[in-house]
Amino acid sequence: MSSHGSLSFFRGTLSVFRSVPLVRSLSSLMTSASRFLSSASAAKEPGSKETTAADKPKDVKFTSKLRTSHPDFGLRMKRPVSDASTVFQKIRDDLARSDIVVYMKGNPTAPQCTFSKTLVDVLKAEGVEYASYNVLYDPILRGAIKQFSNWPTIPQMYVKGELVGGSDIIKEMHESGELKKFFQEKGISGK
Repeated sequence: MSSHGSLSFFRGTLSVFRSVPLVRSLSSLMTSASRFLSSASAAKEPGSKETTAADKPKDVKFTSKLRTSHPDFGLRMKRPVSDASTVFQKIRDDLARSDIVVYMKGNPTAPQCTFSKTLVDVLKAEGVEYASYNVLYDPILRGAIKQFSNWPTIPQMYVKGELVGGSDIIKEMHESGELKKFFQEKGISGK
């Protein structure tokens, strides 16, 4: 049944009950709907009036000061890196500063991949403190850490300057209790 046929049926049914106030309102509504549908279908028919620019909604432009309102929303410059040895030295410096260092996608409060989240969850469960570096923020670091460690995936966890592994290895060590023992052997206390 077409939409016009449905309206005719309802209009006919409503005419029987026109004495009821609610039905009168519904009848009025149905008449308005019928007129609207008739005008909408007429506008689509060949030879009907074309819409003009005046009929079309106006574009509204919104301006925002977000880009300049706070430094967090502004553009950031990447660290200038001259060669691989400079990046490798930066990695060595990072590893020397903290007992546990994690190179990950995102940061501990907002990991950007499930593997990084898994590693963060394990370290949280172990109750250890660690430094983390977001490789998504620095594409040069992202490639360099893989070369430095000769390990193809991220995240990577280092303990006392040595690569321990990625999220799968760390998760297995945690589940078996081996990770807690490993931290104790390295003089790192957790909860």
